[in-house]
Amino acid sequence: MEFRKDILVAIKKASDNNKAFTILFALNIILFIADFTTTFLNKDILPNLELNPLYKISGSLLLPFLFNFLWFALIWHCYIRNASKPWHRFSFINVLVLVGTIRIYAIKNALSWLFRADRVQAAGQVSSEAYSVAQYNLLLLTLVPVVYCMLIYWVWERDHFVWKRKI
Repeated sequence: MEFRKDILVAIKKASDNNKAFTILFALNIILFIADFTTTFLNKDILPNLELNPLYKISGSLLLPFLFNFLWFALIWHCYIRNASKPWHRFSFINVLVLVGTIRIYAIKNALSWLFRADRVQAAGQVSSEAYSVAQYNLLLLTLVPVVYCMLIYWVWERDHFVWKRKI
């Protein structure tokens, strides 16, 4: 019972002091559910189109599901422990925005395949070159914003650096 009370106190503390993180965390959970649902609805064409390397390794949706569960728990735990540091807050919010963007991209792609009449035949005709281009585009979608945001934060941090006086 005490453990449950500690969890509720941590959730209350996070939601009171860190509204942006809490909202983005909840939005990411909703997007995960939508992504997993649309992926599951496309299960007949998954072997040909799924870009998730965890799915490619295991051939099952269980490993990506468990990884996401652990990822959410780790992000929550690390954020609660390090929320007092601006760099950590910025990094966690940046990661949540980035992962949310990737999930929206994945949901959009899954929905576009879901409503195709010839989806099984078309999925079987996807070439390895088209698959590689899709992986490259997803990599760019992931890395460019990270580098961009970290560069902005680095410049901002240099601009707001406070020198300590020697007494």
